[in-house]
This record gives sequence, C-alpha cells and structure tokens, in this order.
Amino acid sequence: MRKITNILLILSICILGCQEKKPQNNSDLSVSEFETQMVKENTFLLHVRTPDEVAAGKIKGASVLNIMGPEFEKEYMYLPKNKTLYVYCRSGNRSRKALQFLKEHGFDSVYHLVGGIKAWVSEGKLLEK
Repeated sequence: MRKITNILLILSICILGCQEKKPQNNSDLSVSEFETQMVKENTFLLHVRTPDEVAAGKIKGASVLNIMGPEFEKEYMYLPKNKTLYVYCRSGNRSRKALQFLKEHGFDSVYHLVGGIKAWVSEGKLLEK
C-alpha cells in the first residue's frame, strides 16, 4: 500500500511539474492571450529588453525602452497613459518589474507576457529584426 501511495505521489508531482505556466494574476497573459489583445484598438506594445537583445528580434510593432538602461526612469513618462500597455522581455522577469513600476507610476492598464519572448518563439510566433 505504501508503494502505491509513493507512486501516486511521484506521478502527481510529475504531472503538476509538466503543466504549462499559467498566468499568476490578471496582468499576466499567456502567449495566445497576449497575441490576441496586443492588436486591439488603443494599445501600445512595449519591448523592455536591451539593445543587443532587440537586435536578435522583437515582436512586430513594438516600441523599445530598455528597462536595464538609465533612460528607463526618465523616458517611461512619455509612454501613453491613455492606452493599454502590453509589455514583454526575454523571459517575463523584467516585464513583470516594468509592469509593477508602471502601475506604481500611474499606468492603470498594463499587461505582460508570461514567459516573455522565449515563450513567444517556442509557440512558433515570428519576430522581426
């Protein structure tokens, strides 16, 4: 009986560990949600990766503002507060930080891509260079 319990426990852990990353809150979007929503009217697509990363490719139509650069805290104020912002980075960590920063600075409608550009590409979505 103990072996069966252990096997079921291990199987449960494997199944849970292999599930797709799900958004953690209402500002987190999956690739399909992000792709659908970023093209709606009154939106602004923001790429927050470094210049070297941008050179490797970005989502078509995205504006670039390097969250790692000194200009981020100076130039964020030029982002449109009257539009819904869709933010992404390489893996989702920096875009989550950008999302939090922007919300703290008066941007009400901000979303980010869970898994970042890595998730985007892994689902076969294209980048422009």
